[in-house]
Amino acid sequence: MPNNISCVVEGKGDIILFLHGWGQSKESMIPLIETLKNKYKCVLIDLPGFGKSDFNNVKNIEEYTEYIRKFLEDNNLLPKYIVGHSFGGKVAVEYYLKYKDIDKLFVIASPILKPKRHLNYYYKIIKYKLKKHLKIKGNEGSEDYKNCPKKMKSFFVNVVNTHYDKLVRNIQIPVILIWGKDDEKVPLKKACELNKKLKNSELYIMNGDHFAYIKNIEFTRLVIQKHLRRK
Repeated sequence: MPNNISCVVEGKGDIILFLHGWGQSKESMIPLIETLKNKYKCVLIDLPGFGKSDFNNVKNIEEYTEYIRKFLEDNNLLPKYIVGHSFGGKVAVEYYLKYKDIDKLFVIASPILKPKRHLNYYYKIIKYKLKKHLKIKGNEGSEDYKNCPKKMKSFFVNVVNTHYDKLVRNIQIPVILIWGKDDEKVPLKKACELNKKLKNSELYIMNGDHFAYIKNIEFTRLVIQKHLRRK
């Protein structure tokens, strides 16, 4: 596999891997390491297809995670902890379930569980498929889908439809959930549901939306520091 993942490493100690959300880059996670880099080796990567990292033409999140793992192995950067926001949190869960060598997960506003679908959603799906069958060009899809490069669209659809409702029960390590109470992309009620499903988890709620961790950066860092110190 080509070693084409853009990466920044700061600090020394146990490794924390930071995974940003869809459409973001490692720069969005930099504010989190301000104090953490004094005691830990903080590894921030541009996930494949974002920032300065090339897309690796995979079909699903499992292959995507394997690609990231290979990069970390090749560079002696295998993490002890993972902090993931949104899509990055989903990758973090996939990573743990596949490799089982993480001590703690910090999941920030991530779509781990299947969302409740309304009739309007299924109407849009039927409308899209009908237009596709009739070869009629349309403009359906979320903003993330519309902004997605053509080569990543099928991967995006796979990611959106990948959930861990049953598999989260296999997570044995502590999981720290950090959520904005006004998050519309991944509503707080899904965080509460996830908190109940996990065997060992704590939920922290902040003011703000899907990016509440940035608006409450000091609080988020304190939560992470607290649980890194806890054995």
